Amino acid sequence: MFKNPGPKLKTIAGIFFGISVLGGIISMIAMAVSGGEMILLGILMLFVVPLSGYIGGLGIYALGQIAEDTSEIRKGNPAPKDKTNTPTPQSTQTPTSTQRPTPQSTQRPIAPVERKYQQFATCPKCKKVANNQYDLESMLCPHCATIIQFDKK
Repeated sequence: MFKNPGPKLKTIAGIFFGISVLGGIISMIAMAVSGGEMILLGILMLFVVPLSGYIGGLGIYALGQIAEDTSEIRKGNPAPKDKTNTPTPQSTQTPTSTQRPTPQSTQRPIAPVERKYQQFATCPKCKKVANNQYDLESMLCPHCATIIQFDKK
């Protein structure tokens, strides 16, 4: 009963939507028979009740789809058969709990940077020190936006 609830939830969502459509039709007929202003309310109910059933059914259907996809992933199939735009994995071998991927070093050796210009200069306007961290010939002072020229080394 509780094995693979995805298709069952999807079926329940369809039944829920069908019942809401029938409820909308029955409520419209019942209000039309009453007569008077109830006819307009019955016509409104014909559209509102199925729409609310559709919105509620979407949530149940989505939950069923998630459950179905999760069970497919647990079986080892990376994607369900009805998915067409999913990329295929490069390796078909799935790692087990005892296999671990070998870590690869992402660090590169750092070469010393040869600077062409001085690293610090004093702004002529605000007299604050500016850091030339990117080794630029000139830059705007971060304090007053004056152009600072850095001397060559």
